[in-house]
Amino acid sequence: MYYIKLDPFTIYEKIGKTDSFVTIDLDPSSEDFKKYNSPLSGILHYTLNQRKYFAGEDIALGIKENISFLKLNTLDLNYKPEIKTLLITEGLSIQSIIQIILTPNDNIQNDIPKNHKNKITIPIEFGNDPLEMEKMTLILYKKYIESGIKLLKSEKEKFVGIYMGMFGNFPETILSNIELQEAELVENFQIHRHYLNTKRKKGLITETEESKLKKSEAKHFWKQILLLVKELKKLNIRKKEISEIREILNIILPAMFLIEDDRMVQESPTIYWNNESFLHIVLRHLYNHKIKKVNKSEIPYKLEDLEILVRRIVSVIYFEWKHFNQKNQNKKFSKYGAESVYYNGNYYVIHIAPDGRIESLYNTE
Repeated sequence: MYYIKLDPFTIYEKIGKTDSFVTIDLDPSSEDFKKYNSPLSGILHYTLNQRKYFAGEDIALGIKENISFLKLNTLDLNYKPEIKTLLITEGLSIQSIIQIILTPNDNIQNDIPKNHKNKITIPIEFGNDPLEMEKMTLILYKKYIESGIKLLKSEKEKFVGIYMGMFGNFPETILSNIELQEAELVENFQIHRHYLNTKRKKGLITETEESKLKKSEAKHFWKQILLLVKELKKLNIRKKEISEIREILNIILPAMFLIEDDRMVQESPTIYWNNESFLHIVLRHLYNHKIKKVNKSEIPYKLEDLEILVRRIVSVIYFEWKHFNQKNQNKKFSKYGAESVYYNGNYYVIHIAPDGRIESLYNTE
């Protein structure tokens, strides 16, 4: 650990450039100590303009970019949500700080292009139980419900379908708790798809049900294909041009089928992405997968690392978004321009719909 001299330029030079983890001790007599307590830990947040300013560019800083204040992004679960929001939006005065302790970042790879970085993979080994994934899913969703976390639509469908496949009828009390209409048990084909898949794994599916499952899977497949066609139309891709991007589509499609409504944080309300979000980002912006005729900025990461990137960007802005969403439930949340989100050497623009769905994400280069 290293102790940092307390002036804005030294702090940026030693910490801001490398996005290192810090622990901040506050003066017990200061207003910031009364507001936040001490110590504080996390990663310092700088705007694009601030980074340009510290790099020596002649640039005017806005009122919210006062360099005598530090803004801190923290994922510490011990901090209340309102404190996390204040730390990233208002920050704390350098004058209230007694010391900053720097934990060196061992993972800095500034000399390695992002699209060539190795992904750290932690393999999860499953046992011989064919229903292990279903059992884990039920446990997870039950914990969400017990914690007051609202399920996304696709999570409700999966939860109900798997539960019925495992145990038969779905409890009315839980149905009411997750705000799902009883009619959906009959009408929702996604619930039936999960239900029949679970019965198949149990070895209890009938020939009639097997036929229904194939129809449900086909409906699910074509729903995704139509979504892709819709996105290609937005990009003005004509039929004769499909052959030119066939290789890209062959890579993207398997990844797209794995995505439903995937939450980025285990809290409520949540930020999530779905197939529409995924296609919008990949076809327009992702390194080696974007359509060449689409002249958009390029995200310099591999396809398999995209979700990790999105999750990390969301972690930076989640509490700010949550605070905004609570006061503006019908408004889109956006970070762009000087407010773009900094991560690992790049600034990203992100737009989030009122319900928490990521509409678009791209870097500013």
